[in-house]
Amino acid sequence: MSSNPHGREAFPAEFVQFRAEVIQFEFDSRVVVALSGELDLATAPILRACLDSPVLQCTADVEIDMAELTYLDSAGMSVLVQHWKDLNASGGSLVVFNASPMALKLFGITGLTPLLLNRAEDRLLPMPR
Repeated sequence: MSSNPHGREAFPAEFVQFRAEVIQFEFDSRVVVALSGELDLATAPILRACLDSPVLQCTADVEIDMAELTYLDSAGMSVLVQHWKDLNASGGSLVVFNASPMALKLFGITGLTPLLLNRAEDRLLPMPR
C-alpha cells in the first residue's frame, strides 16, 4: 500500500492487472474508490482490503468509479454487494458510477442495478467521441 500527500491511497502497486485508488475529498465526507484493470476472483481480495482499510472506516458514503475497469466477475460483484450491505446497515451508501456496458449488463442480470446504481446517474461522465 502506498500513500501520497494528496489524499490518495493506492492498493497495491505490485499488481498490474488491478488497482483500487482511494480519493478523499476534504470538503465533504465523500470517498471515491477508482478501479482499473480486472476485478475477478484473484483481485477481489485487493478491493476487499481497500474497502476495509482504516481510511474508509469512518466514511459513510463510498462511490466506486468503474471508468477504467475492464473486467468484472461474480467475485468482484460479491465484494461490492457485501460492502453495500455493510454501509447500508449503518446508514451509509455505496454507489457505482461510470460502469461499462458489460458491468451494467451484469448488474441488470443479477438485479443489482437499483442497489448499486441508485443516485449515481448524475455522476456519469460523458462518453468519448
